Amino acid sequence: MAEPIVTVNSLVPFGDSLFWWLGKTRADELQELIEHSRRFDRAYLAWELVRRKRNPFFLEGTGFEGYLIGAAHSPDEALHHVLRIGEGMLRTMLTLHRNDPRFRNRLMKALNGELEDPEAIEEWAAQLGATLARLRVNLLNNPQADAFHNSTYRMVGMLPPIAYHEGDDSLKQTYVLAAKDSLDGARMSVDPHVLKPSEQDAWMVVQGIGKFGHPLVRQYIESA
Repeated sequence: MAEPIVTVNSLVPFGDSLFWWLGKTRADELQELIEHSRRFDRAYLAWELVRRKRNPFFLEGTGFEGYLIGAAHSPDEALHHVLRIGEGMLRTMLTLHRNDPRFRNRLMKALNGELEDPEAIEEWAAQLGATLARLRVNLLNNPQADAFHNSTYRMVGMLPPIAYHEGDDSLKQTYVLAAKDSLDGARMSVDPHVLKPSEQDAWMVVQGIGKFGHPLVRQYIESA
C-alpha cells in the first residue's frame, strides 16, 4: 500500500527578516526572490523528506540520517552519530565566538527561533553548509548512503515546488512530501528529555539547523 502524502503548511523560517529586507529594497521583489530561490528547492525538499517521512532510523529525525546509512546499523547508533554532529557544530560555533558572549547568546536565540538576527542566521547557514559538505564527501566511500541519497532526489524530482503566499504580515509556505517506497526496520522516537544535558543541546542543534537551509533563507543571505 502506498504511503500517504504529507502536506506541510507552515510559516517560512525568518519570514519577518525577509519582509524587512524586501522592504529595504522593493516590496514587489518577493516573486523575484522566490524565483531565484528555486535552485535550492530540491535540496530542502530532500532534507525534509528524510527528516519527516523517509527516515531510516527515527519516526521524525533531523535530516542528517540519510548520510548515516552504512555507518549506523540501528537507531541507537544513528542517534549517537547525530548527536556527535550536533556537538561538533555547537562546539565550533561557540569556539569561534568564545570572546563574544553576547553574539553566542544571539546564535542560540536564532537557533531556537526566538530572534531573527541576520548575522546569526548567516553564521548557522554557513555551519550547516560546511557540515553537509563534509558528509557528502563520505558518500564517495559509502555506496549504501549514496544510493539512498540518489533515490531520495529522484523522488523529490517528482514533487511540486514549494508554494508561497502572504497573509497578515507573514510569509507562509505549502509543500508536499511523498515517498514511493517504505523503509524496513523499526524506527525510534527520540525523547530529548531522556538525553544528558549536553546531548539535549546537541539534539537542539541538529533539530533546528535545517531551517537555515530553507531556499528563501539561502537566497536572502546571498542577495543581502
